[in-house]
Amino acid sequence: MPQKNDILIGQLLINKGIITAEQLEEGLREQKKTGHFISTILVRLGFATQEKVLTTLSEHLNIPYLNLKARDIDPLVIKKVPAKFASYYKIIPVEIDNNVLVVAMIDPLDVRTLDDIRLLLGVEVRGALSSETEIQEAIHKYYGVGVLNISGNFNETYSTLCDGLKISNVPYDPGDL
Repeated sequence: MPQKNDILIGQLLINKGIITAEQLEEGLREQKKTGHFISTILVRLGFATQEKVLTTLSEHLNIPYLNLKARDIDPLVIKKVPAKFASYYKIIPVEIDNNVLVVAMIDPLDVRTLDDIRLLLGVEVRGALSSETEIQEAIHKYYGVGVLNISGNFNETYSTLCDGLKISNVPYDPGDL
């Protein structure tokens, strides 16, 4: 079933002339079958480019869109986030701006993930929009080949991070993530 946000995103793309109403309807029908995000479906069907969809969302939400392919990230910034953590949350640290860590993520409105990052790393965090593909490629580029296939126990990593931050009494429930 289409969600309210799916129709909003679709309407934004129609208003900008990127897709037609018919293409949105076809995308929504496909979404009912697959359950994927409407923006992903519209790109996969060839109705819109990923960059146009993300740029439209970025403008509407007033959240920066970061093209990670066109950016070199300082290794000192990368070191702020452990590889397992970046892989698990599908984020990539991009820069430190006025003592705030900027992370590229698929959904920069995901308050829960931002709060988890803030808690576990002990820094202020601001999300920026990027595509899942670009984030995965950046994780691979900056952290190495094996990080995308990490099958380690995240609970162990979480506990280690919590111990280091003196917050070991915080319970971890994978269902909360």
